[in-house]
Amino acid sequence: MSVPLDFNLRHIGIDIPLVTGLHCGSGAAWKQNWLNTDAETFVGSNGVQTTPVALFAPDGYEHTNFYYLQHDATTPFPIPDNLFGHCYSEHFIEHLTRDQGLAFLQEVHRMLRPGGILRLSTPDLHANLELFFHTERPAFAQSVAFLEGRVPAWHVRNRAFMVNQLFHFWGHQWIYDFEDLALLLKQAGFPAASIQRRAFREGAIADVEQLDQEARSQENLFVEAVKAP
Repeated sequence: MSVPLDFNLRHIGIDIPLVTGLHCGSGAAWKQNWLNTDAETFVGSNGVQTTPVALFAPDGYEHTNFYYLQHDATTPFPIPDNLFGHCYSEHFIEHLTRDQGLAFLQEVHRMLRPGGILRLSTPDLHANLELFFHTERPAFAQSVAFLEGRVPAWHVRNRAFMVNQLFHFWGHQWIYDFEDLALLLKQAGFPAASIQRRAFREGAIADVEQLDQEARSQENLFVEAVKAP
């Protein structure tokens, strides 16, 4: 089912302001009761294909509560100001250039209600570089295990490869440490005092922090920021 974008949608039983939040860079990992967004095209079980600027659900909005908006996040979102209480984005911002990342965060800030919370996770530059010098740590073996089957086997235990794949594989454009990401969030309009480093599945709101995927629990940066009331 795909319908023209209308952020009330009461005529089909959906009130988008009651959706939990905005999930940016979702890929196919859609979150229930969230508005999931990505540039990817999907086809539902009924053969209906996603299109830009149209809300989509695979089997009907009123039955599944899975909502998807096909949208390129390097452009402004077709979404009103101050709409969402939460925004969640996992392993997405590193796929944007730094300038695109700033524009994206400015859009998120605009779409959040005053007091709304953004939760980001992204590869942690500092933690990943530490693996280059400390291959004896369990985290190095865990990173190797994650890459096995995803990259040519002869690369996996090469220290230089382990660092370079972070920058040059997966479509990555910019890798952040906390200081750099906090600076970008401040430039986007979030108060400095509201920007906090978090841990895996630890944050201000249980329903949001639990969206973190287990596969991304290591060597990752988790940050939350709050729009000023």
